[in-house]
Amino acid sequence: MNRTGQNTDDSIEFLEISDQLSEQVSDDADRVEREYQEFYQWMRERGNDHIKENGLSKSNTDNYFRRVDQLHRVALGSFDSDEVMLTPDQADELMLMLARDEITKQNGGTYAKTSKRKFLDAVKKYLEWRYYEGELEFEWTPRIKFSDGSHTQAAEFTYEEIGRLLEEAESHGKLPSYYETSAEERERINGLVAQRLGKPKETINRDDWRRADQSATIACLGRIRLRSHAERGDESQSQLV
Repeated sequence: MNRTGQNTDDSIEFLEISDQLSEQVSDDADRVEREYQEFYQWMRERGNDHIKENGLSKSNTDNYFRRVDQLHRVALGSFDSDEVMLTPDQADELMLMLARDEITKQNGGTYAKTSKRKFLDAVKKYLEWRYYEGELEFEWTPRIKFSDGSHTQAAEFTYEEIGRLLEEAESHGKLPSYYETSAEERERINGLVAQRLGKPKETINRDDWRRADQSATIACLGRIRLRSHAERGDESQSQLV
């Protein structure tokens, strides 16, 4: 490949990293440029399906490339790390920053959910490439998912729902420490645990308290999931009015 961005072997027209990123990585600029070109070529040749060797379109490849470049610059300016390239841990932090609107447009405006999802797709594709190249032991699974209404999965929650879900689940039916309760209080709670687990009261022990805590949390998650989907349905109906 020559400096014009033209690959002389297969005629793939490459993009180059931004001047800002090149300045931030300083002495590592050549290495970063080289890795980004390898990432770009992988997307064009295998990015849609690595096994079947189906590549992405040029427009999607260019979009992913530019978004990863942008997030890379944010990571370098936000995190104290010896790593030159983006890491899975940094990707998690970046998605959290996006969800909190701590990453903004040049004019200070916040990104729409559609844009946030595209940033997530881009960094996921980048880390997918690093996994297939053997640089990562495990394929990255994002902890936060963004929904724009057209890309949803029934089993997923958006970031906005996660905080409420965990807060409610944490407090719902929470039992005190087994060893920090008095004999009288423990006797009363044993009755509640027995009822919750469907076991005889006289057989209840510390492990049953732990199981009861877990079952209460799971039940709460289920109720919140149903309520969240119901609220989504209400929102969809309101948009049709």
